[in-house]
Amino acid sequence: MWKAHDTRVDRVVAIKRLKAEHTERFKREARAVAALNHPHICQLYDVGPDYLVMEYVEGEILKGPVPVADALRLAGQIAGGLAAARRKGIVHRDLKPANVLVNETGAKLLDFGLAQMDPPMLSGDATISTALSAHGAIVGTVAYMSPEQAQGRPVDARSDVFSFGAVLYEVLSGRRALAGDTPIATLSAVVNDAPPPLEAPAALARIVGRCLAKQTRDRFQSPGRRLLQRRPGRGADQPAGPCPQPQCHRAHIVLRLPRQGAGHPQDRRGARSRDDSRRERPPGGKPNPRDGAVH
Repeated sequence: MWKAHDTRVDRVVAIKRLKAEHTERFKREARAVAALNHPHICQLYDVGPDYLVMEYVEGEILKGPVPVADALRLAGQIAGGLAAARRKGIVHRDLKPANVLVNETGAKLLDFGLAQMDPPMLSGDATISTALSAHGAIVGTVAYMSPEQAQGRPVDARSDVFSFGAVLYEVLSGRRALAGDTPIATLSAVVNDAPPPLEAPAALARIVGRCLAKQTRDRFQSPGRRLLQRRPGRGADQPAGPCPQPQCHRAHIVLRLPRQGAGHPQDRRGARSRDDSRRERPPGGKPNPRDGAVH
């Protein structure tokens, strides 16, 4: 990777040079990044026969632990980038802290060299129109792979959800969610072991735990959807509600999980409101005089 100055448009850029043994990876990254335009994904400016001209991002590799509020802000940006990729039919397959740079504007998602793209994006390109890795091949970084990726099985957006959970766990705790003394031991942990309990607000720990579910059906089904939002509010493990003080800037998580039993306290409040509305209106749909309607 080289830092350079593009005299045509007077801007600093990063030039990524091609190594002969990485020809297919180079083509994948060019195709994937060219399809994306998102503020938290590193942009592609130009493609040459053996190089990519990309946005130059000054920043530091994502590291933990960081405060919950900062972790939520960065996680929301990463999830937004993954969601944008998913909408284009792209699975990153190598999400890890080393592929996220952080600066004053937030997080930037890098390195789509292992990206998997849906066939419609690649139609007409005989070189990369098939699967981007052989069936049964393991690609990615061991500690952040999903179980299905570690086993060489086909992957989809839910694999990125698992990797996202592993990254968020590490950002919050400062340690890897799943690790071993050797790569093989780490692979075994990814496939079989549960991560140590995460010391974080209960709602956030549940989100991370669901992202790290071993079975794809038990995870959030796509990045960016039903994950998390950040806005001013009360404590991260409390129900949603207005901020009690105008200057409150603590992190607040809005859970969007499938309802189970009585559901979220907000759901119960909403149910009571609807029931009260039905009780106040007599049969036939006529307004009740008590509700202040003008007849």
